[in-house]
Amino acid sequence: MVAVLKGHSRPINALAFSPDGKRLASASIDRTIRIWDLQSSQTVHVLKKHINAVESIAFSPDGHRLVSGGFDHNIYLWNVEVGKLAVVLRHFHSRVLSVAFSSDGRRIACGSGDIIRIYDGNSGAMIRTIEGHKGWITGVTLSETGNFIASGCTDGIIRIWDINNDQFYTDNTLHQIQGNGIPVHSVLLSEDRDLVVGGYDDGVIRMWDIRAYGLIGELKGHVKRVRAIAWNLGSDLLVSGSDDARAKIWDLSTGTCIDNIINHQGSVHAIAISPDGLRLALGADGNEISIWNVEYK
Repeated sequence: MVAVLKGHSRPINALAFSPDGKRLASASIDRTIRIWDLQSSQTVHVLKKHINAVESIAFSPDGHRLVSGGFDHNIYLWNVEVGKLAVVLRHFHSRVLSVAFSSDGRRIACGSGDIIRIYDGNSGAMIRTIEGHKGWITGVTLSETGNFIASGCTDGIIRIWDINNDQFYTDNTLHQIQGNGIPVHSVLLSEDRDLVVGGYDDGVIRMWDIRAYGLIGELKGHVKRVRAIAWNLGSDLLVSGSDDARAKIWDLSTGTCIDNIINHQGSVHAIAISPDGLRLALGADGNEISIWNVEYK
């Protein structure tokens, strides 16, 4: 461990590195978002507007904006350069458990209840809604082109959506991935690799080929639910956090665990890997964020 960031008064729910890797955003049950300078380990801005736990955050590709969603049913778009609220996207009737930016910054996706909503990344205007899940949507992520969304849900299904055609992404075979009814808590999608990855309630991370519609691998090692996963595809690394109080670093090329971090503060709620793949951020039951160097290969 190379640094500990202290400032939140309640556990951490979400973490995100800025695209240049110089800053870290953290979201907490304490209803605030903090922007940290990683060189000094100091808070740059404290973003206050949510009136309940902040559950999910994501940086825009240029690093100038941050979107947040929370238990207060709200989604906010922030100017992180000045630490001010820029746009109120919408107030919902359900908790917002996941938010994501497209790679070009033009779209924002969010999961609230069993509905996915797509917004304009600049104005905050809603573009469309997507329905189909039968439970809480726990994770949304956009592909590299921004044309497809993967969503994970407590109904045990990961769905791949073509957001331009208002249909599932079918490509001859795939429209949804069944995980034997096991709730999904986090999801990642790479269109370039034809790969979708889910973190499941049974502690297993499952990898699926979205063209062949088949399970291609399982990463086993956690003994309780996998709350959060993140990756750095340039380094072929995937990181995971679990209720078993462990974070693991996986080599995607071999499917093996190459490092195991025991977190003595309890369940790992949030995890993020830096854009260069060299640093890992963890948030857990405690109020602190730990920063680790990643050593691999």
